[in-house]
Amino acid sequence: MKPAPCYRVRMRINGFDILDKIGENPIATVWKAHQASLNRDVAIKVFKPAFTNLPGEMDAILNDARAVARLKHPSILPIFEAGVETSTGYLIMDLVAGPTLFRILHSKGAMPWKDAMRMIIPVAEALEHAWTTANLSHRGLKPTNIFLDTDGIIKVSDFGMARLLAPTHLSRALQSRTLTITTNYCSPEQASCGVQTDFHTDMYSLGAILYHLVTGQLPFTPATPIDTLEKHRQEKLPNPCETVSGLHRSVEMVISRLMMKGPDDRYPNWADALTDLRKAAAGTPVMRSTSTTGVSTITPLPPVRLRATEPAAPSGPPPSAGVPAWIRIPAWLGLCVWFGLVGYQSYHDAEMTPPASPNLPTPVPPSSAPIPQPRTPPPPTRASHLPPAGTITDKPAAPSPVTSPSSPPESSAPSANDIVDNIIAGILPPLLRGEFELAAALIDQELQFPQLPEVDRKLTEMGTLLNEAARAMALIEAEFRSKTGQVVTINNRKQQQQVTIRSVKDGVVDATIDDPLPGGGTAVRLVQFKIAQLDPEEQARWLGNADTPGKALVKCALFLRARNFPQARQFAASTGPLAPLLLKQVDAP
Repeated sequence: MKPAPCYRVRMRINGFDILDKIGENPIATVWKAHQASLNRDVAIKVFKPAFTNLPGEMDAILNDARAVARLKHPSILPIFEAGVETSTGYLIMDLVAGPTLFRILHSKGAMPWKDAMRMIIPVAEALEHAWTTANLSHRGLKPTNIFLDTDGIIKVSDFGMARLLAPTHLSRALQSRTLTITTNYCSPEQASCGVQTDFHTDMYSLGAILYHLVTGQLPFTPATPIDTLEKHRQEKLPNPCETVSGLHRSVEMVISRLMMKGPDDRYPNWADALTDLRKAAAGTPVMRSTSTTGVSTITPLPPVRLRATEPAAPSGPPPSAGVPAWIRIPAWLGLCVWFGLVGYQSYHDAEMTPPASPNLPTPVPPSSAPIPQPRTPPPPTRASHLPPAGTITDKPAAPSPVTSPSSPPESSAPSANDIVDNIIAGILPPLLRGEFELAAALIDQELQFPQLPEVDRKLTEMGTLLNEAARAMALIEAEFRSKTGQVVTINNRKQQQQVTIRSVKDGVVDATIDDPLPGGGTAVRLVQFKIAQLDPEEQARWLGNADTPGKALVKCALFLRARNFPQARQFAASTGPLAPLLLKQVDAP
């Protein structure tokens, strides 16, 4: 193949003095120019005729550029002007003084995962803004069009060139074997050429870039770009957790979800993707999608069961790791009771009760009577990493039957319902605290170690319900946000207060209160409160009708925290697979 001819700018654009060449690729040449009227430097991208002389192509590029020019986002590189001069198309853009992500990777290699997440999240926010406001996807995302300016702000460029990576262009290039674009970050549907692309394509490219940032390895590096496209369609990449020491599992899970082979198996929208990206950046658990059954470009990790520290038996060899769970559960049941009766209460008080968050007020129950706590240790479940049942619940779970220390282990295997009940008891504390995402993450860990089909089916149903409840909790904040600028009534700690909502962000409400003055008139007072600090019953009121099982689960948990057991019973019956245990919580003495 002959090298691409050097393309020189042969035009002058009125009002701009073209200075130096910044860079060049097979599609365009970028020049530094000075705009005399505004006394500023700009970047001019001049397209090469081989990519713009086809009928209608330049008009389409200019239409995309006009759409980008209407976008207002700090992480989208603005386009000032677009046009055609002497049959050559051009874009005039802001000039970014900082390096591209490609330069940063080339000079420093792989970066710590927290730094990588700080780079990636603004890119995702820019892509989300472009899609939701203009229905515009990038389709050509790569490190060379992501900039870090001197103020530390990420800028995404080349939205106006997205059409050059449309299926028709790729198909034409593949047929002629003249593909010259960077394909290391292209999605499998782009490689299929005939498939129409949307925002899911940008998700895949974003995941590929994040993979490159944390591993320092280019996604697929075969001899030709065409081979790279085929590998994106058919092959897998090594799991980053196996190559990067200390990489948080949540980051790996987000990369795997973004790089699913099928577009519909990725995130359904940018809002969900950003939620998981922010969780991963904070090092918090990310829930695995229970509706995704496709294949990821990232090789999955082999399941490794987590083990908690267990007391050693007084004598004899330790139990074999190969003993089935239906034998281990009754055997350890007796041992746990034997040792637990001696020191469980002190261990429970000192170790198992989590400290109260300094940002949340201590709930004030209507009665001064202490909340009962179970004193019998729960039977161990098949996953020892789940917290013991009833350690921080508002009402104790019904005690499970135990065997005497002197009794031999039962020879019959526990039923699927027994195993599921034990697992549910383990997720009950975070569930009653409203930490549905954590409870779902624990279920997700259980699903990595399948045993009985009936158990896994029920756990999958519970995981789906908990995910739905987590989304329902977000609806409370959304309801507050919908009342921005309006006067609303807040019922908290048996008091009513009229406030005007000004803004809502990350669970925090900024509002104003009009205080009457003695001589007449009012004084405006600024207040701020967290939604999570409101009384549980008030949070339930803002959630609205319990028209889904997820909402019913949220309301049941909130009313249990408020010790409003009649209301809790009403919603517990609608919580599907969790209904039996929640009804036991309601009816426990």
